[in-house]
Amino acid sequence: MVSQAEREVFAYNIRQVNPLASIINLNGISGQGTFRLLRSVLSAPETDTLVDRYLRFPMPAAHCSYCVGQTRIGENYQVDLTKKMEF
Repeated sequence: MVSQAEREVFAYNIRQVNPLASIINLNGISGQGTFRLLRSVLSAPETDTLVDRYLRFPMPAAHCSYCVGQTRIGENYQVDLTKKMEF
């Protein structure tokens, strides 16, 4: 079980990286907080495609185009181990 102090430290660290991030406390055992998470997910803008969008940072290994610094998203920019996910 996570203490209140640990949650506050975690929230503080998240706010250091992204001050606009929404932090939702969720209990995976009791389900407390799931309704707030559901409302947040349902109110998020819909995204049809990520093609030609950008990652915030390059991915952290050296095995594919993203791993060597590519940030553009799409089949034209993917090489090696990266595979397209269909949803």
